[in-house]
Amino acid sequence: MNRETVEKLIDDALKHDPAYNVEDVLSEVEEYRAELIAAERSLVVWNILEKPNARQFHIWIAAGDLEELMSLVYPVLEVRAMELGCDVMTISGRRGWIRKLKPHGFKEAATVGVKKLK
Repeated sequence: MNRETVEKLIDDALKHDPAYNVEDVLSEVEEYRAELIAAERSLVVWNILEKPNARQFHIWIAAGDLEELMSLVYPVLEVRAMELGCDVMTISGRRGWIRKLKPHGFKEAATVGVKKLK
C-alpha cells in the first residue's frame, strides 16, 4: 500500500475523531507511540495503553475493506496482543465495529459522545 492510500484511509477514519489529523497519526507511528499494520486494501493503527490493572492493546484506527480487516488483519492483531502480554483488547470507533467483533469476544463497554466547542 502506498503512502497516498495510507493517508486517505486514515483521513477517512478521522472524520469521526476531530482531535487528530493524518499528520498527527503518522507522527505517532514514526515516533513509535503507535504501530500501523497495512494490508492490500485496509489498515489498522494500534497502541499499547498501560492501565493500573491491565495492559491494553488498543485498536485506535481501523479503515478500509471490512472483509479484509476481519479475515486477515484482526487475527494477526489478536496474536500480536497476546505476544505483547496484553490483558485486554479495545477498539475506538462506531458501534458497527463492536457488532462485527462480537463473534471474537468483544462487547460494548462504553459510549462516547462528542460536542465540538470550537
